[in-house]
Amino acid sequence: MEANWNDWIGRSETRTDRVTATPIAALAATLDRDDVPPADGDPLPPLWHWLYFLPLYRQSDVGPDGHARRGGFLPPIPLPRRMWAGSRFTFAAPLRVGEAITRESRIVDIRAKEGRSGALVFVVVRLAVGSSAGHVWRAVRENEQRVEVIGLSPYPFKLIAFVLAAFLAVLGGVVWLLLIGGATPEVTTANFTLALLVMVVLGGAGTRYGAMIGGFLYTLLDQRLGALSGSSRVQDLPDVLRVPLSEPLFLLGTLFILLVFFVPGGIASLPTRLRGMRPRREPLPEEAAA
Repeated sequence: MEANWNDWIGRSETRTDRVTATPIAALAATLDRDDVPPADGDPLPPLWHWLYFLPLYRQSDVGPDGHARRGGFLPPIPLPRRMWAGSRFTFAAPLRVGEAITRESRIVDIRAKEGRSGALVFVVVRLAVGSSAGHVWRAVRENEQRVEVIGLSPYPFKLIAFVLAAFLAVLGGVVWLLLIGGATPEVTTANFTLALLVMVVLGGAGTRYGAMIGGFLYTLLDQRLGALSGSSRVQDLPDVLRVPLSEPLFLLGTLFILLVFFVPGGIASLPTRLRGMRPRREPLPEEAAA
């Protein structure tokens, strides 16, 4: 093959799709797996992204080998057959059911070689499948170098995260001033900062509604436990019980430790954990015999 295909290196193609539940359930049934029905937010198992971005071409655009005619994204190499040689995968973060995803295909190398059966041309294509920026942020938090390996630059996402965090902090300060009518040094103390961290951990860090759930639960417990510690029921208890129950922070800390130990993902992760604990259906005798 004397042709020079260097002009095709760097050519890219972008497609969009949505992670729907039906292909996942269909593949699980094909593999005879008794998986829990997928719900929005569930992670997609590795390699199951092949269920999406399926090629759709008009019959008139299909070549003699059953693939799309050459000359669009792939170069028009005049060889009779196309084969898949191999792939290498790097998973930065899981795709999730219900989200819109994008795949960018880019030709990074084209090499012509001679084999025992004749001429060969290897076209190396890099595919980057991604979802929302939130999953890229999660991948950067877990392993920034892995994000760079798959071809994404962490710097723009980190810059957006810093700008967004600063904007939310300013917005929160404005709301605080409007509600309280002024600012006091108490908002800069360690107690206030720790209270915010406890709210996030209680609700579930990295979840959509975790902070709101944690804030509601923390405020409710802070008020109710204070009332409980001063009630007559607690004051009439023996000293060994009355002393710890009279300290709202002790009770709140105990509940926080128990929640972190038994529900490490916070309150927001309970639905997913409960679905995972659902018992699998045992096959009937006739099904097992078949």
